[in-house]
Amino acid sequence: MHTSALTIRTDKQTTKNKIYIMKIENEQAVLTPRSSSKNAAVRPLDKLFEQISRKRVDLIGHSSQMRFDWSNDMKRFTFNLSNTDASKPQFEFPTNRHFNKKMYGKLAKGLSTLSDHLVSTDQTPLLTQIVNEQFERDSRKFLVRSQQNEAGLFIARAFCGDTYKPIDDDLILETMLPVIEEHDTEYVILGGRCTMERTYFNIVTKNPVVVMPTANGDREVHLGTSISNSGTGDGKFKNCFFACDAYCLNGLRFGEKAHMEFSQVHRGSKISQEYGQLQADSFRKAELASLRTLIADATRAALDPKKHAEFAEILRQSHQSQVTGDPIQVVKRIGAENKFSDIETKIAELAMQNEEPNLYGVQAAVTRMAQEVESFSRRVELEELAGKLITLPTAKRDSLLATEATELVS
Repeated sequence: MHTSALTIRTDKQTTKNKIYIMKIENEQAVLTPRSSSKNAAVRPLDKLFEQISRKRVDLIGHSSQMRFDWSNDMKRFTFNLSNTDASKPQFEFPTNRHFNKKMYGKLAKGLSTLSDHLVSTDQTPLLTQIVNEQFERDSRKFLVRSQQNEAGLFIARAFCGDTYKPIDDDLILETMLPVIEEHDTEYVILGGRCTMERTYFNIVTKNPVVVMPTANGDREVHLGTSISNSGTGDGKFKNCFFACDAYCLNGLRFGEKAHMEFSQVHRGSKISQEYGQLQADSFRKAELASLRTLIADATRAALDPKKHAEFAEILRQSHQSQVTGDPIQVVKRIGAENKFSDIETKIAELAMQNEEPNLYGVQAAVTRMAQEVESFSRRVELEELAGKLITLPTAKRDSLLATEATELVS
């Protein structure tokens, strides 16, 4: 398994960014310099930044100005925004499945389920007719978000209400990177994934902050922050504390309110513009300026050495919290309480057999299993669960580790 990592901090003497690869060697995760940006192990990270920077077009309009059609040439649905005033620009974009589902859900209850049946039975003309009739009946304004794909074609990817507040990935990165460069500590971007719907990446210390001796050797833990965001209405922007165990590249996210550095829902004041393309940052300028300040402050807090020391102690305490019952039963109960699939539970059980019987080992089994799931969103959920396990109140923690508790992670 290879995971890419990129040093963010700029060397003050040479002003040249150093690039690193985090990978497994002899069952240990190590950081090694790379000499070329063409290194295959770094391409997923390069792709992350390339996709974040792709051009976007956001449109606003009333539902009566919208139309949904099927293109026989492209073999896909298209979205159209037009005005009775011929002097105003007209817009047409192919859509993706995510856009279609969001649009169906906004327009009518049950339409999304009906659409599956109509598409599967080749009744797309009937589906577009129903959607367009709903557009005519509706009186609301909607925000439509499009983005370039790899081929340079703009794709309609999000269908949102007119109070949706975009918090885009490039704004987040542009705000965070100067703050990171303020620190003397070197940081790396670990992993990362960007789709048209969601973006995730983690920023951690290049050198370990915590070293815990175990029967399997020292466990080196890197600390930092985890970023998750959706520009399509699928989740709020979150900047939460993150820890990465370099032994196996397991990650855990501290998503509870007590440990969350910052979160922001994509909701703001109504968009006053009536029709057409929204100019970048032309609306809610005050909100965006305030948001930049909040993101910068949250990043400074997440990378504060004092905060690192606080979480290092939490991790050490978890290593000292021993399982007093059956470790496998502890994992099974966590799975039952959190609706693990049978496969997820089995993988976590196998992982637990290679971990020490303490709270840190229990969460490590969960995060090790998280690496095997196909859905990256599910992986994030499981890493957040691991953060909850580590920070359980004393009574709940002891009850869980005894395997006889009736109250588990909520």
